[in-house]
Amino acid sequence: MKKFLVLITVATLTLCALCASAPAIEMPDFIGTWYLHIIEYDGAQMNPAEMGMDLTIMLNVDETATIMSFGERNKQAAWVIEGDTLAVYVGDEAQFVFTLVGKALVSDMDGEIMTFRREKPDETIFASAKTNASLEDFNGSWIAYLAVFEGEMLPPEELLFDFQLTISNGQVVMVDDIEEALLQGSVIKGVLTASGEFNGEVTDIQFTLLTNGNLRMLLWGGIPIYFQKAD
Repeated sequence: MKKFLVLITVATLTLCALCASAPAIEMPDFIGTWYLHIIEYDGAQMNPAEMGMDLTIMLNVDETATIMSFGERNKQAAWVIEGDTLAVYVGDEAQFVFTLVGKALVSDMDGEIMTFRREKPDETIFASAKTNASLEDFNGSWIAYLAVFEGEMLPPEELLFDFQLTISNGQVVMVDDIEEALLQGSVIKGVLTASGEFNGEVTDIQFTLLTNGNLRMLLWGGIPIYFQKAD
C-alpha cells in the first residue's frame, strides 16, 4: 500500500514538474494593420464602403495603436489584453473590445458588431448598388433606419429626424419632423435623382437601390441615409 502511495506521489510530482516547464499559452498575434470589412447592426449586415466608412486600426508591438478613418484626424490609442479579449483605448474609454474569430478581429460594442481583417476589403462584397434599377423598382414606402455622419452610425432612436419616403414612378414625397416635400426625378444608370424644394432650398437628392433590397439616399453634401421598405 505504501509503495502504491509512493508511486502516486512520484507521478503527481512528475506531472506538476512537466506543467511548470510547459510554455505559457500565448495570445493570438494581433500585431499589424486591420481593415474594417463588415458592420452588423440589428441583424443587418452592411458594407462600410457603401456607407462612406473607411476604418483602419494599426496595432503596434509597443502596445500603442492608431485608429485611422478617411476624412478624420488619426486617433492615438493603446491596446491591452484583457483575458481572452483585446481592448483598444483612446484615453480612458474603450473604443473596441476584440475577440479573435478565425482570422478576423470582431468587436461587439452595444450591439454594433464590426469585423476587421488583415487584407483590404473588397468594396463590392455585398450591399452594392443595383446598377440596372428601373424607375418602377424605386416605387413604394420607405422608412429610415440608419444614417452615417462623420464616420458614426446613427440608429433610428438617435436620428435627429424621422424620414419617410413614398416613391411612385419618379415622384418622391419626403416627410420628416418639419415638413413634407414633393420632388420629381428620373433614373439614369440605375440612380434616381429627384429635384425640388426641401428645407427651404432647391436641391437634387440621389437615391440608389442596394442589392440587399434597401435604399440609400445621399443628402446634404453626401450624408448617406438608409431606408427599408415599409411593411
